[in-house]
Amino acid sequence: MNYQKFFYKTREPDAASGLKPGAAVYWGLPVLIFLLPYFWKVTNIDEDVLYAENGIIELGTAVFLFVGIYYAFRALRLSGGCRILFYWIILLLLGSIYFAGEELSWGQHLFGWETHETWKAVNDQGETNIHNVSAVFDQWPRFLLTMAVLFGGLLIPLYNYLRGIELYRDRLAYWFLPTPVCVPASLFIVVIKLVDIVANTFSVFLQLDVSSGELKECLLAVFIMLYLISLKSRLSVFHPPQA
Repeated sequence: MNYQKFFYKTREPDAASGLKPGAAVYWGLPVLIFLLPYFWKVTNIDEDVLYAENGIIELGTAVFLFVGIYYAFRALRLSGGCRILFYWIILLLLGSIYFAGEELSWGQHLFGWETHETWKAVNDQGETNIHNVSAVFDQWPRFLLTMAVLFGGLLIPLYNYLRGIELYRDRLAYWFLPTPVCVPASLFIVVIKLVDIVANTFSVFLQLDVSSGELKECLLAVFIMLYLISLKSRLSVFHPPQA
């Protein structure tokens, strides 16, 4: 299969550039999320405000996902006769709902109901969610999403940039691959992992140890949100191929 057939050089601006306020969103959010815990450590502010249930990170993660869900619904209405893209958006929508629901324990963190004793017996943290029941519902989806972000949100865009390749909107790759607005979130997800490895390997940053798992989840939510906003933006301007 000819890789070049999936792409097209064009002087027309990508519809995703209509994302406002531009770099303030797709660069500003990842930088802020990455730096916020370190600022919290340095200032000695109560970490529960940041990391606890209903803390800034958890609620922020849910908010980003809810924004993504909103744009997924809008993208569905614009997907036209492209069945593959329609089902892809459905998958993203269901995944985002699952992610947001699990993050909030389906409302338990907001409304404070008690977990049934039967469910407490199988749930690691005694919450009304399923990601604490088995790695199949937690580590596996997180790993698959992280790999998708690494390749689709960072390595492939980097390759395309170095080769001078721009997405060809008459090919499905244009509609499935993340646009450059997703690169900063992808980059900081990798940076967080590298900082974590360095800290554990060389025993540095001990005074600035942060909950990297929570930060990574928040950035994954930002990635999903920006991906769906970008997809909806393209669908608002161009029509996907029939497939």
